Amino acid sequence: KLAKCIYRVEDLRFIVEEAFRTALSGRPGPVHLTIPLDVLDAEADEMTSGKPRIPADVASLQNSQLNGFDSNLIYEAVQMIRNSRRPLIIAGSGVFYSSGQEALIRLSEAADIPIVIPIWDRGSVEKPHPNFLGVIGAASGEPRLLEDADLIIMVGARVDYRVGFLDPPKIRPETSILRIDADPSELMQGRTPDLAISANPASALNKLAERLSSPVISARREWLKETRERWRKFRARWIERCPPSDKLMTGWHIVNAIRPLLTEEVIFLIDGGNIGQWAHMVLADHYPSRWVTCGASAVVGWGLPGAMAARLVYPDSPVLLLSGDGAFSFTLAEIETAVRHRLSFVAVVANDNAWGIVVSTQKARYGEENVVASRLGDIRFDKVAEALGARGLRVDDPKELRQAVEEGFSSETPTIIDVPISVLSPTDIV
Repeated sequence: KLAKCIYRVEDLRFIVEEAFRTALSGRPGPVHLTIPLDVLDAEADEMTSGKPRIPADVASLQNSQLNGFDSNLIYEAVQMIRNSRRPLIIAGSGVFYSSGQEALIRLSEAADIPIVIPIWDRGSVEKPHPNFLGVIGAASGEPRLLEDADLIIMVGARVDYRVGFLDPPKIRPETSILRIDADPSELMQGRTPDLAISANPASALNKLAERLSSPVISARREWLKETRERWRKFRARWIERCPPSDKLMTGWHIVNAIRPLLTEEVIFLIDGGNIGQWAHMVLADHYPSRWVTCGASAVVGWGLPGAMAARLVYPDSPVLLLSGDGAFSFTLAEIETAVRHRLSFVAVVANDNAWGIVVSTQKARYGEENVVASRLGDIRFDKVAEALGARGLRVDDPKELRQAVEEGFSSETPTIIDVPISVLSPTDIV
């Protein structure tokens, strides 16, 4: 969002404050500051070297910037929702950053509107809720919700590939779009909405819930009932249908093995396309803020340094990283850094010797014989971990995996669990 070079030590405090405000305001994002060596070595007086005034968090900064918004727009939004028969809330990372989790559920319950979250965004549904219908934008393309909605309420969410860019055939041409975002520039991103509200998402959601607390239209209630049934059938296929494992486990087996361990205390990180798809599909009866993913860019390789950061931010919470082998290899040497700084966590590496999601896509389009540049070597991540000073384990049984993770939570050393799996993506099986 901002890149600056600080040429004078006198400017240091001012620019650092500006950097934090920019990073945390509107749609949160990265800021880069370059500080030349002569500035780092320069002496600073008391006024210059004082502690920068940094906002406490994104939500408090947004509230101070967007405390007042047009009540007429809220009225128009209420009318749009009341006139709809098949509304759908798409709750993006902006809901999380505005601390809007409770407000999101409040609106959903007040107006009987189902909720989905774009895959890879920050979650805002802390506990299982009947109105939460999982993630959208996953490889499965299901359950079919966007295509049948007559009103899409985008709250702190971006118009991108995960929602089909809100173009036909992903949505109907006559579908209305309502957008709510803390960053005014985001409101016209991707597609011009029928109504746009620049506001702190939590505040706007609460206002809408207050105005929509009256009895809902029966047609909307029928729509909610129908979408819940679609979601139930879709979930049943993921939870109940065990994929063929032959001699190797699949991503399905890994995710179901760790599922009971994901308590409210655990910080859970997901890194990797194929195993990430499995995790979002199998686990998505809720999507809490303590689950951390790569974000909309779908970048891989961030998981290992992410687990180290999670240990620093949440020193008293168990940290579990679920990663693919390709993603984990990006920053493999950082295991030594984690050991050196005594940053303990558990990493489960789903090792299919491939960029699994790419292999599945190529096989589906071009056939097995035409899969190219997507296979990886046979890396023993457990032995690499041991060589770098960490605990290394290799597990090929789901029951042993759960026990290994539990033991890793008690260790003061990073624990890397190498799990050989077959190259099967969710779309290969379900």
